[in-house]
Order: sequence, then structure tokens, then C-alpha cells
Amino acid sequence: MLEAVAPVTIRLDDGRAVGLRALTASDRAEHQLFVERLSKRSSRLRFFVPLRTLGGVQQDAYFDLDYRDRLAVVAVIGDDPAIHAVGRYARESDGVAEVALVVDDGLQGLGLGTALLRRLASLARERGFTIFSALVLPENSTMLALFEHTGWPTRVTRTRDAIRLEIELPDESQDGGPARTIET
Repeated sequence: MLEAVAPVTIRLDDGRAVGLRALTASDRAEHQLFVERLSKRSSRLRFFVPLRTLGGVQQDAYFDLDYRDRLAVVAVIGDDPAIHAVGRYARESDGVAEVALVVDDGLQGLGLGTALLRRLASLARERGFTIFSALVLPENSTMLALFEHTGWPTRVTRTRDAIRLEIELPDESQDGGPARTIET
């Protein structure tokens, strides 16, 4: 099913071209370096604790992808193998997948998170998912704003420690496909 995840190139707000492609087993070392490069804040907002490294079991879980029910997309620049963002979803129940993403601190605020979310939504819709769920820390205003910015219908449930979002995924006719796509 990996072949069904075609790479695309998007343009950031600053004009840089960034490739979005499937995470593969050969990305293990670069993925680990990406996690190590994240600031403590970005790491905590994504993983809910400030991780500096992923242990073997956790790393194995991140690479247990079938490209249907569990899929991850990475952002790369040119031929450099360095990973600059990771977005993933995993099936929770029929039609529902949990989504999570994190963008390299130096590329935040340039539209990469939005493009990554839209790409994941497009891939999820192709695979029969209609809802993304997301668990977000209340102080993660950037992620909350990203979901709000999509304009997609969202149900919000607040708890003491986190905010759970259930986002209705648009079909391609409503959304126009992945944001800022310049190549497929």
C-alpha cells in the first residue's frame, strides 16, 4: 500500500519547496535525529512529555505502518534526508483515526503543519476515514489554531488535562485537496 502514498511537493509561506512523502523503515535514523532536534517545548506539546529520544519499543511502534490504518508522512527539503516534520494517523475505530503532527521548530508558522494536516486528511479520506480525533494539551495554542483554521466541523471535549477534538474530514470536492500542492 506504500505505493498508494504518492509524494507531493508543497510551497511554504516563505517560498521554500518541501516534499511530503511516506515515512518508511529506512527513515529510522533520521526520525530519531528529528526527535532529538525538537525543543523541549515542541517535544512536550507533541508527546505530552519532553522526550529526547524514542526507545526501541516506542520507535518500533512508530514504524509499525500498514499505510492504510496506520500511516505517517514526513517533510523533507530537496535531496537532504533530514526530516523536518512528521504527521501520522492511526485507526481508532470504524471511520475514525487519531491524528498527530509535529513540525521542526525552525519551520513552524510557515504553513507546513497546515499542508501536512491536509495531506493526511486527503490520504485518510481515500482510505475510508471520515473523522480525525486529536488529543491536544490546553496550552498548545498553535495546534488548536491549526485545526480551527481548517474550517472543518469540529467537536471539542475538554478535560482537566487535555482537549479532545473530533474533526470531520472534508471530501476532496469541499476541500480542494492538499494545500499548496505544486507537484504530484
